[in-house]
Amino acid sequence: MSDNWGHYMATMEGHSASVVFDEGIAQSLKSRPENTAYLITAPLRETNEDGMTTDAEAERLETLLDELEKFFAPDGGYFVGRVTSNGVRHHFFYTANKSDEMSKSIRAVGQNLGYELTGGARHDPEKEDYFDHLYPDAESRQVMIDMQVIQQLLEHGDDIHAPRLVDHLSIFPSKNAAEDYADWAKQAGYELDPIRKEGSLFKKRFFVESHNVTAVGVYDINPHSLGHFRKALELGGTYDGWGCMIVPRSTE
Repeated sequence: MSDNWGHYMATMEGHSASVVFDEGIAQSLKSRPENTAYLITAPLRETNEDGMTTDAEAERLETLLDELEKFFAPDGGYFVGRVTSNGVRHHFFYTANKSDEMSKSIRAVGQNLGYELTGGARHDPEKEDYFDHLYPDAESRQVMIDMQVIQQLLEHGDDIHAPRLVDHLSIFPSKNAAEDYADWAKQAGYELDPIRKEGSLFKKRFFVESHNVTAVGVYDINPHSLGHFRKALELGGTYDGWGCMIVPRSTE
């Protein structure tokens, strides 16, 4: 529906999960008249060791999604996102069509492409399927931001698996909170810069910069970024993110 899509990794029932969702539709979705949520599940034909798609499977699933979108389009139905985890992919659609014949027709779409699809519809005027299963909470949004930074590094030729110094920045409204945070970071093994104060008498902000050496793949950096995020939130502050120098990939 929109050109603004988000992607983040999560853990669901102990398994890695990849979530893709239409972020651009979030503000208008509840006011849209298509109140039937349709969930379509496709068992993956081929997975890697963590239950996620291989490159070949990803191509087949793109073809499947194209056909599903064509199926829903005549009734004004639209795709809002997907979750891939533990060898299955769940597709989320909204439509105004409540026909009981849809499930049979959807199974036929899958069979034509080698997938045994299962699906079901429910009345969902509040768009709970989208907001409960796809739209990121605060921690998932931090993961999404991490992944955007990682993508920028990759586009600049970075070897994200190479350890390097990573800088984290958190901001607090009080010196006491900043000091408590700094104590936590030291105990967690981070190196700290002196706390920096900025702002006027009534609008002071205290900046805490911490550093550690780590690779920056999503599973390497997330434990650090989420640890900072959670502690900053607990103390009334804000985690402002992380950054690092580029480590070029080897050309050998």
